[in-house]
Amino acid sequence: MPLLDHPYRVAKRLVYMADGFTLLAILAAVTLAWHASSQAVFGTPFEFLRQSVGPWSEAGITVVSLLMVVCSLGLGQDRHPLGWPLRLFRLGLVGIALGNAAGMPALAAVALALALLGFRSCVRSIGARSRAFREAGPERQRLFEMALASLMLAGGLFLEAWRRGADGWPWAPGVSTVLLTISSGFLVVGFLYFRRNVRWISESLCGPSPRLRTLLWAEDDALLRGWGKP
Repeated sequence: MPLLDHPYRVAKRLVYMADGFTLLAILAAVTLAWHASSQAVFGTPFEFLRQSVGPWSEAGITVVSLLMVVCSLGLGQDRHPLGWPLRLFRLGLVGIALGNAAGMPALAAVALALALLGFRSCVRSIGARSRAFREAGPERQRLFEMALASLMLAGGLFLEAWRRGADGWPWAPGVSTVLLTISSGFLVVGFLYFRRNVRWISESLCGPSPRLRTLLWAEDDALLRGWGKP
């Protein structure tokens, strides 16, 4: 396979993307909990905390998505571009920011699914350069399942908005609560798992191959720690 133009930079950007996805899932879960507790009555300190956390979490989703678009610029390759997967990934991130800013969370959830599908192809293309990644299997990342969970989240958000209308489905509140709880929990746990695997890919890109590592002496630890750095 063709070599990466900047392996150390690409490895760091992959970690940033995984951290960004994890933060997005946490912010989305906080926002859903904030909306769910909007009808409850708390004491003065907790009420102030709820009123401050909710808007900040919604704004954080837009900010994190735009920052991920900027960080994704480091994933590009000059000689062998990643092509449409990287463009789909960026388009999904922009859709998350726009949908969230426009007050359409269901659209943001659909955009998250698109971003995950694009990023899945990027990870497979980059990670395939590692023999350990190929032997473990690219499906280990579970990004396709995460995209399905994002669509489940979009369905729950759609039902949540629909139930407020006069002609809403009578069972919409219960179904939407189940969908939102399961999908948000799965996204948080799944992204934490994905974050650990991306760090494994990053280390394999920034370090020598396992066979070369066995040939290096113990006193070459400084070389191993600086492998791939500019």
